[in-house]
Amino acid sequence: MSLGTITASEESQTGWPSRAHNLENNFSANWLIELANDPSQRARLLLGNTVMEMLSSNNAVEQEMIADILMHIVQRVELDVRRTLAERLARQDNAPRELMVWLANDEISVARPVLVLSQILEDEDLIAIIHARDTQYRRAIAHRSSMGGKVVKALIASHDEMALQSLLENTAIALEESALHQLMDAAKRSEALKAPLITRREMRGDLALSVYWWVSQELRHAIQARFNLNRARIDEALDATLQEILSARTSGLEIITPEIRYVAQQLHAARRITSGLLITTLRRGQVNMFVALFAEVLHLPIDKVSAMLSHSSGEFLAVCCRANNILKPDFASIFLLGRAGRSADRVVDPQELSRTLMFYDKLNFTHASMLVERWQRDETALNLAHADVREAMQALAR
Repeated sequence: MSLGTITASEESQTGWPSRAHNLENNFSANWLIELANDPSQRARLLLGNTVMEMLSSNNAVEQEMIADILMHIVQRVELDVRRTLAERLARQDNAPRELMVWLANDEISVARPVLVLSQILEDEDLIAIIHARDTQYRRAIAHRSSMGGKVVKALIASHDEMALQSLLENTAIALEESALHQLMDAAKRSEALKAPLITRREMRGDLALSVYWWVSQELRHAIQARFNLNRARIDEALDATLQEILSARTSGLEIITPEIRYVAQQLHAARRITSGLLITTLRRGQVNMFVALFAEVLHLPIDKVSAMLSHSSGEFLAVCCRANNILKPDFASIFLLGRAGRSADRVVDPQELSRTLMFYDKLNFTHASMLVERWQRDETALNLAHADVREAMQALAR
């Protein structure tokens, strides 16, 4: 409920004393609380006008007394009254800071206008709320028309995706380059942040290139149209993106994102997926990247390749490597690194390795290729429920 104005005649109809009477009685807190507890429209209007008039005082002693009275009021009135007062006070540049901090920590319906609009709140107040409150409070702060660099930094450090989206969509503020770089890193992991990041006015061509291969094809077209990037720079960006993925040492079990899949597709189209690259991804713990790359090479579904890598038998993997002319030493590395990356103890049984390498030696390139082609035509034929591939190999021989 917004607070409008109330005339002298309306004031008299409420039965409440006039402001002059209250000034004479030192802004009686009890009277204001009684007024706040009256649910009538006239009482709410009178309360709002009285509070605004109280704040017009330029006397320091009187201001301190007014702050105490207002704190006394808001701590004792109902939610809708606090909400109404917050809406009025949020735009006042002379509201008591202690009162505004208290309202900013109230229920979100009360706090929101204060968090978005109040210029009384200082950076330290906002940062404390970012740390202590949930995403609704952080999103409200992210909508402010002005905020210090420390507040932006605290919002980014919260890793609150919804708050960061609101921050990127807030065109009223300018982002420092350091903050923009941090938001670019966050956008690589979040679909919701990509589009608002690309449209920020602070983005330059070189910055857009660093996220080019992390965004959708539609957003890449938008980047190209805005910055007119040449093919050579885009190819360089692909190399940089691949190196960034490979340099991030992880458990390797993260989800295979659309960006990783697209990078794998582009590398395959450029014929740059080599045994060396496959082994490097595994050696650096990037099992997810390996699976995306190998799935492109094999033209098989990602889930099948992922399951194959951790299968109890290495024979499925041996067939795929043999069919793609991956040499025995490289196959051994892929088998060992892939199994270790999926195993809790990261240890492979030497006898299992010996059996798998013997199977690889006996494989015929033609038969292996025929089997992979069969799997490509009908992915249900790649039945990983079997302990090994001998049955399928025998079927091909018949």
